[in-house]
Amino acid sequence: MKKLIIPLFLCALLCSCSVSTKTPVINNSFSKQAVIKAGEFSYDARISCENNTVYINVCSSNAAGMTMSCSSNELVYSYKDMTKSIMKSDAGYYNPSVVIYDTLNSLSSSRIEKNENNYLYFGKIQAGDYVLKTDEKGNILSLVVENAQIIIDFE
Repeated sequence: MKKLIIPLFLCALLCSCSVSTKTPVINNSFSKQAVIKAGEFSYDARISCENNTVYINVCSSNAAGMTMSCSSNELVYSYKDMTKSIMKSDAGYYNPSVVIYDTLNSLSSSRIEKNENNYLYFGKIQAGDYVLKTDEKGNILSLVVENAQIIIDFE
């Protein structure tokens, strides 16, 4: 009888334990260097996000010095003394600032998988299906939107 009680006790103890698989909260307030690849074109940029607005400051290519900022309804291009504001819906889905903004705002409906020490978020935005990769602390490492041929690698 004693031999039966110990295994039953261990079984009950193990069944009452649960494994917590808590995903990290994405750090949606950040400023990081990144390489943005759009098709065969590639450039360095500083990407920032604050107050629900995404900023891309282009650091290389002929567009160096240009800033794009995307919020819920507006996309603003700034270069030297010139500023152009357009409705986000008129900007096109493949603009990198729109892609990042839409991705960050769609994460609640994404599918999440743990991959080694990282998390992969699979979702869909107007530009297409995306995969957002973060570390365990919620820092964004990369964003791929294959249909739009956009790859963003964060440092």
